[in-house]
Formats: sequence, C-alpha cells, structure tokens
Amino acid sequence: MRHLILTTLIITVALTGLNPVHGAEIADPGKVAKQEDIRKLIVASGSAMATIQSVDRVLARYRQQYPDMSETFWKDAKNTINPFDYLERLVPIYAKYLSHEEIKSLLSFYESAAGKKLVQAQPVLSYEAMQTSQQWGKQTAGKMELQIKSYAEK
Repeated sequence: MRHLILTTLIITVALTGLNPVHGAEIADPGKVAKQEDIRKLIVASGSAMATIQSVDRVLARYRQQYPDMSETFWKDAKNTINPFDYLERLVPIYAKYLSHEEIKSLLSFYESAAGKKLVQAQPVLSYEAMQTSQQWGKQTAGKMELQIKSYAEK
C-alpha cells in the first residue's frame, strides 16, 4: 500500500508538472486550470497507473523473448519508454470532449470513497468482464451457427 501511495504521488507530480505551454505564448488561465485538472483526473481514475503497469508488462514479455539481453539494456529500455508522454497526449482529447465542470465532477467522484473503490476494483472488474464477454461471444456464435444451419435447411 505504501508503494502504491508513493507511486501515485510520483505520477501526480510528474503529470501536473508537465505543461504544454512554452516560451512567449501567453496561457489562458482557464485553459491551464482545465489541463491541470485533466492531469489530476488521469491519475485519480487509475489511468496513469494502468499505463505504467502496461509498460512493465510489455517489457516483461520482451524480456522473456530476449533473455540474453543485459540488465543494463532493460534499464535503458525502461528509461526510453516514457508513459508520461502518452498520458500527456490524452490531455487534449479529454479537453475536447469534456467541459471543465464535467472534469471537476469526475475528479470529485474519483476522489470520493466510492471512486477510490472503483479504481481499486477496476482491474478485477475488467478481467472478469473480459472473461464473461468471451463466454457470451462463444455462446452467441454457437446460437448463430445453429440459426444459420436451420435457415439454410429450409
């Protein structure tokens, strides 16, 4: 749990420290505030943690495929892949489809006890939903095949 809290803190600092406004460009304070809240939402919703874990899983698969690569290589590879670059690319997408008020509402939800519980349960929910979807898909395909055969025989 301590590791999770520390990781979340690091993610929050990393994301909220990123600001796409550079140089002489004058930032609209409302736009900047919305972007900062989007970054907070990405962390609070578990998306940031999921992305980092995804990178770790991909690297683990590559490690299995290339077991002769040195530990130095794998450290360098992990440093080369920047999940925050991907997460920062999500900011304009969220901004395009959600108002600042909606983002604030979502952020309030994810900061609530119910929102935190959802984030914690989401990996298991997604896994079980995927298994259920696969079972349902197989059953549906079987029914469709029977129905096709039935119509074809007529």
